[in-house]
Amino acid sequence: MKETIIRAQGLTRIYGRHRALDGVDITINRGDICGLIGRNGAGKTTMLKIFTGLSIPDEGSYELFGKTGEQERGRIGCLIDSPAFFGNLSAHDNLKYYCILKGITDLSKIDTALERVGLTNTGRKKYRNFSLGMKQRLGIALAILDEPELLILDEPINGLDPIGISDMRDLFIKLNEELGITIVISSHILSELYTLAGRFVFIEEGRILKDVSKEELDDECRVSINITCNDLSRAAAVLEEQCGIMDYKITDDRTIKVYDEVNENFLQDRLREEGIGVMSTVRKGISLEDYFKMLVGGKANG
Repeated sequence: MKETIIRAQGLTRIYGRHRALDGVDITINRGDICGLIGRNGAGKTTMLKIFTGLSIPDEGSYELFGKTGEQERGRIGCLIDSPAFFGNLSAHDNLKYYCILKGITDLSKIDTALERVGLTNTGRKKYRNFSLGMKQRLGIALAILDEPELLILDEPINGLDPIGISDMRDLFIKLNEELGITIVISSHILSELYTLAGRFVFIEEGRILKDVSKEELDDECRVSINITCNDLSRAAAVLEEQCGIMDYKITDDRTIKVYDEVNENFLQDRLREEGIGVMSTVRKGISLEDYFKMLVGGKANG
């Protein structure tokens, strides 16, 4: 059983009459890369700020690493708001400043962090001359400077070009797989996180709409022919032996999902020829973007 890194119950944050978070329950386990998906203003940043100590909940409770103490935040690295880097300093000197601020005496951690994010060759180049991707990487270097166990990132790929997004994705996978860092990363674009995260939490108007694994998300979005019939074991035999279909899944006591590209009328005829009662054959499956829109009620992103 995986260790729980974050556990929140009934988490609520109110600004005036607006409930930025409204009774949120969420659990993050060690080793997860959890994608927090929601439109701008859905409550993603508010939740992450609470976990990092930048905001205080009005109701509810949460634990970090099984404890409620402030000292556990030392095990967290975060990139929520853009860090205040000095434009006239290099990447190394900016991180050196933060080492002094954080009380980090082992300055070799600077070179380690810069190497991990791919900024070892910037030399004396000033921060103000960095590209957006380099600035984002330096922010990540700061977040991992003290070798955290948990990394919390709010829209870290926002505004990057496709190559920058790909590079950042590779970096996060490396941090997770090689260093064992648990990552919670937010975005309002599901497709950007799909190839990175193994779990997706959808949030809208301060409430969690759905919490699914990547496998569950694939199953809901993937195009399939759903066959409802009265004899699943015989139907499976017909699919394999007469239709040559191996990519299918029995989902409940009356339904088979067929993922192979095949005509549904052909399948229905074959099954009925074998005396199997077919109640329905329905083609299902939607894009990731349409799935997101469906969850939030078809509202435009904004």
